[in-house]
Amino acid sequence: MKLKFEPISSLPRLSWCACIREHEEVARILHGPWVETRDDCFFEGAWDGPFEAYRFDEAVILAGSGGRVVGGAILFASPGPMCERLYSLSVENELYVSNSFTFLLTQADQDLDIHYPNYFFDFLYHHQCGIRITKKPIRIRSGRYVYLHDFCNILVKPDLTITRIEKNLSDPPMNYSDYVAFLERTIKLICENAGNPARKQIYRPLTTISQGYDSTAVSVFAGRAGCREAVTFRKSISDDGYVDDCGTTIAGYLGLQTTEYERLDFNKLSGMPTAEFYLNPFGMTEALAVMEDQFVGSLLITGTWGDSVWSTDNLSGWSLLQTPLVDYLQPATTMIEFRLRAGFVHPTPATISALHRPSIRRITQSREMTPWSVGGDYDRPIARRIIEEAGVPRELFGRQKMKGAPWSPHGFSLSSPAGDRDFEAFYLAKVDRNTSGHPVVNSRQNVRKRKINWQRPLRKLLRPFPVSIRRALMWERLDPRWGAKNLYRFHWGFERTKERYQSALNPNR
Repeated sequence: MKLKFEPISSLPRLSWCACIREHEEVARILHGPWVETRDDCFFEGAWDGPFEAYRFDEAVILAGSGGRVVGGAILFASPGPMCERLYSLSVENELYVSNSFTFLLTQADQDLDIHYPNYFFDFLYHHQCGIRITKKPIRIRSGRYVYLHDFCNILVKPDLTITRIEKNLSDPPMNYSDYVAFLERTIKLICENAGNPARKQIYRPLTTISQGYDSTAVSVFAGRAGCREAVTFRKSISDDGYVDDCGTTIAGYLGLQTTEYERLDFNKLSGMPTAEFYLNPFGMTEALAVMEDQFVGSLLITGTWGDSVWSTDNLSGWSLLQTPLVDYLQPATTMIEFRLRAGFVHPTPATISALHRPSIRRITQSREMTPWSVGGDYDRPIARRIIEEAGVPRELFGRQKMKGAPWSPHGFSLSSPAGDRDFEAFYLAKVDRNTSGHPVVNSRQNVRKRKINWQRPLRKLLRPFPVSIRRALMWERLDPRWGAKNLYRFHWGFERTKERYQSALNPNR
């Protein structure tokens, strides 16, 4: 099988979609301008290996995605653990594979079902399951299914059959020193790969930093790998309100030059910046849009998944990448379209060795980590030790848990006025007229708060159970977002992002 590359300059920089016809010799690869192409492979991102070998599919950690010809088939490689994924869809005698859910459906001329409000919960469920469940369908309007492929390679044969191939794994860490040395070595290799001069696009390291555990810990590794640039929000949301969370002072101890941003400046952005974050229509990572200019061309190193891997919570040791601690957020997955369009690579150090969470948990609970455990609900002994041994004073970080999501009981929110108006028009035109009788509740904060109050004890009781059991027990219906009008922001955001792809693919339309 051969690859035929079709670069389209107006596509998002790092997006791609493969179109494979049954038993045909050539597969079409439509892609954005920063996707790297070679005779027998293509890719976007960086990995923990030498760039010139192009063996991204064999990497332990791939921050990005790609595909290569293997004999008479094509092997597609998905990103690292549960932060992003590949999507596939079969239509008649053609198979589509993409790193973008929107690009996939646009190229296949398919659409969401406006009569079905719960796409968000379907994606959330698949995220919660990790790779304990590997068959992950999303039903679309035509009755066909898009399949999600998390943390794996998939082999597509000429007859369009798909075989899942598990990623290469590192050995489980034996102790703190073993674990930290592996993290540091892997991040250095990814940074070297991203900065290789043979690339079409070179990526410079950039880290996020705050007063929390996770971003500060990964900033230590970033600095040791040559990073000198950091971004931080001046304030974040906590149970005490909108409070100081600026990481500039900490960054000084790590040799990082910091640019400060105001989280609520998101409300001043023009256009509809919330649309491309539609995978979580209730908000999570939209505030990062204010940093877009600095993100372009970067290797963005963040603390995503730190709370799921480094926490002392009883559920942090779950294997197979389930996400019990952050199961309502889908961290990083919501920024896929933003990343592909802006053009940056997103390695997440906490996901390195994340399949070995039982071993990492044993290290967290070991006697040697006791001096770095402060107790309480917000405790990360591994992260604290990394930071303190890098010379950062204990009193500067890890004092209270902040919330990256824009909504809070104190009323802070991120909003795009133009986007809000457009969503209301979309809802009236597409939802009210087509889904009459569907029970949708008002999604104002006071309604949500009342639902949270009576549901919290029952959700806490069910939380230790596996995701499949929780879902069978109507777990989602206990979610305060169930039945909310904002569930249709998923459809709205998809539609607006799809228009961007349509314009790129059919400029004269």
